[in-house]
Amino acid sequence: GILLYQEDEWVYANPAAERISGYSREELLNMRFWDFVHQDYIDMVADMGKRRQRGEQPLSDYEFLIVSKQGKEKWIHLSGNTTEFRGKPAGIIACFDITARKNAERELLYRRNFLEAILFALPMPFFSKDVQGKYLFVNNAFAEFTGLTPEEVRGKTPEECWSTEVAEYFKTHDHYLISHSDTVLADYEYLIPHEQKGERHCYISKACFRNADGELAGLVGAFLDVTELKNTEKALRESEEKYRTVFENTGTATVILDR
Repeated sequence: GILLYQEDEWVYANPAAERISGYSREELLNMRFWDFVHQDYIDMVADMGKRRQRGEQPLSDYEFLIVSKQGKEKWIHLSGNTTEFRGKPAGIIACFDITARKNAERELLYRRNFLEAILFALPMPFFSKDVQGKYLFVNNAFAEFTGLTPEEVRGKTPEECWSTEVAEYFKTHDHYLISHSDTVLADYEYLIPHEQKGERHCYISKACFRNADGELAGLVGAFLDVTELKNTEKALRESEEKYRTVFENTGTATVILDR
């Protein structure tokens, strides 16, 4: 919509401005230029408009909420400039209804926050990296391994979070996966040092992800700490070997019946 205001009132409004505001041209020309602005933005819009008429250079583009005649809140992107009307300073603005875009942004933000909350709650260490190998996101379980906070890990490379040996191991596998990005998953086992618990036997699973244009953007991955399982398996093997040795070296006949 295109609108022209002088002093505090509208002096021109095109049909698009009528559709956006819900007010007729006649109604708009009897209103102050901030009358249908949402109360949270009235002071800002009024100040910008008055400064523009004084020949100052306020922000030429900004966004704010209005309330239409029908009571519907709409997001507006305004682009304004100073002009003259009937020999006096005036402000001319172009308004665009960006409500759909704002709603889409809010929905995306909600989904991102929801997903991050789930990932933070997972007891399994989770991470994502960009194609340069810098951590984009890590959850609390991952950060505990490094002894850092999630905020401290983000933006860092493996060399800044792990020992040289571990960092090189991760980089080698990351490079292979990125260079074979059509591979769905990469799974392997490795002893990962935990800041407090020492070396932990982990299954590591990684996969590449792409941006909205289909370009390779990085990788995601998770650890599954199976140290206790490995210890249990080892204890069972040792117990089995112990009893096998006893039976094989005993001087008496031993018979085991399955009834």
